[in-house]
Amino acid sequence: MRNKLFLISFIFITFLFAQEEVEPETLKKELPMESIPKESVSQETIISGPLVSNVFYESELNQVLKEISDQVGIPIITDGTVSGTITIEIKDLPLEECLKRILFPLGFSFKKLNGYYLVGSGKPDYPSFNLLSTCEIIRPNYLKAKDIFGLLSDFYKPYVKLNEEINALVITAPNQIIEKFKEDLKNIDKPPRQVLIEALVTEISSDAFKELGINWSGKLTKGSDTFNIIANFTDLIDTTFGIFYKIITK
Repeated sequence: MRNKLFLISFIFITFLFAQEEVEPETLKKELPMESIPKESVSQETIISGPLVSNVFYESELNQVLKEISDQVGIPIITDGTVSGTITIEIKDLPLEECLKRILFPLGFSFKKLNGYYLVGSGKPDYPSFNLLSTCEIIRPNYLKAKDIFGLLSDFYKPYVKLNEEINALVITAPNQIIEKFKEDLKNIDKPPRQVLIEALVTEISSDAFKELGINWSGKLTKGSDTFNIIANFTDLIDTTFGIFYKIITK
């Protein structure tokens, strides 16, 4: 009886292990194809938004933005500063990349708000600046914020404020200006150069000086000739004797 129970238990346990090994593969086969993520679809494609394709030749900027808005189905609103003409060919370009290529060379900015894009000059003295701008606090890694602030070009000064108490720069500007500022800051905020100083301390006796023909009075004797040493041993080079002697003091 015990042998039968043991055999039944062994078969049942073996069945359980076999079921555990088969179930994941079975579940994997039963999953619908739509639920398995496709590796060919990149995250960049998903977040890039609608694509724009068009050709503009010496077209008025407001009209260009209107046609792009109609094509992608997203409102693009401009403030009173937007003007100018542009010539550009666009083919399968994401909307925001398209706006960058059109607006940035002309000095305009854009920002995505509640279901629409706002386009304007992005300068602090215009009413639309509050909507187009973003505020960030940037703390330098190596230099003092005060020193960096003094090195800023006139272009950045309307957007950047100094806070010495927390050693930070506060920038309020459109996103593309903030990103450009961060890139330029990397070229300024660098670790200071480290200077390696090696000092050799040499002890020399007065007898050795006498053998070299040098006495502590600051005179050098060579044969019957005597020379005054103006350097007073701080920096003495005598190629005649083949001597290179230097004392480094701190």
